[in-house]
This record gives sequence, C-alpha cells and structure tokens, in this order.
Amino acid sequence: MVGLVFMLMLSILNPQHKFYLSVTEIRYAQEEESLQIAIKLFTDDLEQALTNQFKQEIRLSQNNLSQADLKRIGAYLIEHFEIKVNGKIVQADYLGSENQLDATWNYIEIKHIRRINKLEITNSLLLSEFDEQVNILNFIYQNKTRSFIGNKENYVFELTL
Repeated sequence: MVGLVFMLMLSILNPQHKFYLSVTEIRYAQEEESLQIAIKLFTDDLEQALTNQFKQEIRLSQNNLSQADLKRIGAYLIEHFEIKVNGKIVQADYLGSENQLDATWNYIEIKHIRRINKLEITNSLLLSEFDEQVNILNFIYQNKTRSFIGNKENYVFELTL
C-alpha cells in the first residue's frame, strides 16, 4: 500500500509521467452461485494491448463498441485473467464492456460456484505493455474485502477462505 501511495504522489508531482493502473473487483454472489467481475482499464492502454495482440490498429469508440471490438476485448481478458476455484481452472464468461470517459469497464462472470475454500487469481492484464503497470484487485466475500496490488513481478494472488 505504501508503494501505491508513493506512485500516486509521483504522478501528482510529475504530471507528464503517465500512470498505468487497472482496478478489478471480484464479488462472490452467493445466491447466484457466481463470481461477478468488473475490470476497469484505461481505454488508451487497452487499445495498445489489443493492437499489439491482434497485429492491427484498434481504436475503441467513446460512444459505441463494435461487435469486433467486444470479441477482441473478451479474448484478451480471458487470456490474461484466470481464476482457479478450489484448485480447478473455472470457465469465465465475458459479458461485455462499456466506455466511460477515458476508461473501459469490462464484465466477466463465473457461474456454478457453490462454495469457495481457495482462490487463485492470475491477473496479467497490460503487464506485457507497460513496465510500470499496477493492477489493483479487490475481492469481496461475505461483506469483507481483501485487496491486492499486482505488478510484473507479482500477478498471482492466492486466498484461503
């Protein structure tokens, strides 16, 4: 947490230095037996990652995402964000994305999760694009939040519940 505060201070003191950050919220919805995931990425960073992965220039419209855009975003997210529940990789369903100002919100759901004893979350989003990338992850389970900060050296998180 101290590192994050330091990086925020640097970005305020040096506004010409771009700050690379994503925020992910994972919420266990017990009644629906699902993990509901929202991932916020800066749109220009996501565009660069998609351009590099798909070897063509990708520009995400501020007003509307095309079906081709959504397909590429979904493929990128599923490749770079993985969850194991109780030691088993689970199938994630990409639900969609929406742009809000300079950020793109992305939604994923993992169904048929009856109980969680252990979670392993791999979040390598944008890490191959930016050396300074920081990925914040908040996991909400039974009204309690656990938070993690990831980067190039540390992008796999394990939780025992």
